[in-house]
Amino acid sequence: VQEGDPLAAARLLSIALDGFKGSGLPGRAAAYPGRFEPSVELMRLRRVTRRELAEEAGLDPGHFDRVFRAEYGESPMTMARRFRLERLRRDLLDDDAPLETLALRHGCSEASALIRFFVREAGETPGAYRERVKRSIGRYIGSFGGASDGGKLHG
Repeated sequence: VQEGDPLAAARLLSIALDGFKGSGLPGRAAAYPGRFEPSVELMRLRRVTRRELAEEAGLDPGHFDRVFRAEYGESPMTMARRFRLERLRRDLLDDDAPLETLALRHGCSEASALIRFFVREAGETPGAYRERVKRSIGRYIGSFGGASDGGKLHG
């Protein structure tokens, strides 16, 4: 490379930047080892706000979003919605409580808000999900036979 050659300098810069492609924010996420684990655990347990998560990590909300995304590949609120949906799916199968009860348990003021959330995130209503999965589980269990065949697995 000749000194003062702008084309050569541009090529070198391009090569250097190629090393950072797909690495998110180099060094930022690594500067916070373990910092987000309490925030992730909080998301697993209950519905949380962006501000709560940032405060838990001791960061400004905007900065928290950037470094969290660099670490996990998704925004904190996307992860929080995913965990919330998992909790709700589990409750729909483990508990025959009416949707009004589940709505309050999952941070919604009414069943209609819970239904809108579930349809947006899961693509079906909570009732349809509950019925579909329970029916599928029943068929699966039934495929192993009952007392009449001694509980032997069918092949």
